Amino acid sequence: ANVLFAKGLNDRIKAAGSEILSVSLHPGVIKTNLWRYSNPLFQVFTNVIADKTVEQGAATNMYCSIVEPSAFEGGEYCMDCDVATPNAAGQDKSGDKRHDLWVKTEELLVAAGRKLPEKLL
Repeated sequence: ANVLFAKGLNDRIKAAGSEILSVSLHPGVIKTNLWRYSNPLFQVFTNVIADKTVEQGAATNMYCSIVEPSAFEGGEYCMDCDVATPNAAGQDKSGDKRHDLWVKTEELLVAAGRKLPEKLL
């Protein structure tokens, strides 16, 4: 959903005439003590699959924040400090899935009593 939301947000940002870009990213599975209070079996599992230090996990966030904007068109998915292809759930050539997600997001915000801005930017 985050990949689709970033693409949908980027669609709206571009339509508003802004040069701001929206991208999504996956930092990887990071070795932290986040799971220290979880089931011990789950801790073993996460320790086996966690393959990045905190610094390595932060690298893609930093990359997306400081790279020249020309590196992106907007709406990309990034992983390991590079543009990557999201899994099938994050792909949406027609734009239908991101449109539906955006509509549902707006409905949920209204249901929660939030007023949507008249203009995105």
